[in-house]
Amino acid sequence: MMEYRNENEIVMHSLGRSGSHAIVNWIASMFKEPIYFFNNCWTEDPYRAPIPYLRRVRKRPLEKFFVPLPKLKHSSEDEISEYRNIHKHCLMYSYEHRDIRKLKDGEFVQDRTLIGESRNRYNVLILRDFFNWLASCLLPSAKPRSTILDNAVGLWKVYAGEFLGKTNYLKEKRVCLSFNQWFVDEDYRIKIADSLDLKYSDFALDYAGSPSSFDGRQYKHGKAREMKVFDRWKILKDNSNYREHVNYHPEARELSYEIFGKEERMPW
Repeated sequence: MMEYRNENEIVMHSLGRSGSHAIVNWIASMFKEPIYFFNNCWTEDPYRAPIPYLRRVRKRPLEKFFVPLPKLKHSSEDEISEYRNIHKHCLMYSYEHRDIRKLKDGEFVQDRTLIGESRNRYNVLILRDFFNWLASCLLPSAKPRSTILDNAVGLWKVYAGEFLGKTNYLKEKRVCLSFNQWFVDEDYRIKIADSLDLKYSDFALDYAGSPSSFDGRQYKHGKAREMKVFDRWKILKDNSNYREHVNYHPEARELSYEIFGKEERMPW
């Protein structure tokens, strides 16, 4: 008989500036018990995530949704094992800017002894429209084109292909989540909650996950839904560096139109 260490396991896949932390907070708030969340994992072992997530939500209503975790990056194997072996209602970990084409059987983690077996497993892919995502990446100062950002756009296109079902890298219970639609459409959020078998709540929507590249900390405490997340591109639409990025990646533009639609005022 299978022994489950985790009742639920949710793996978040996103690019930076895609609203992933706001979505993590929202998902965590719908669980009946605090979740174990390992943020921005960069190795195959989620328990060696570089920064404990709780520091992002301390002194806010969101704190109660997360288990306090020590800095495990430099901890001994015994200390990490103590957390691995706890039975968890939900284990959640995230990968940012990771190439999902390198997944083996839908996983970065090949050795299940690291995280244990899970009764319910989900892969959540978060995607934001190309134009606002790019603007958020470029600000506060619109930077010239670079190999690093071109590579990030390349990953955005890979994620968009997966979102559209053109590829199937995330094999197990894939949940593709449009940040744009999630932000404005309650019916869509209910549908996402149902796909994760969660009782829907909108409580955490008022709290952003981390400072915005546009607004800093202005909207962090109870005002996240006031953020103008769909107007980022308008600020930079006449900036030469921004336009160079957009024009250099026509495939990304077309994929974004296909998934998110096109505003009439877009000059491309």
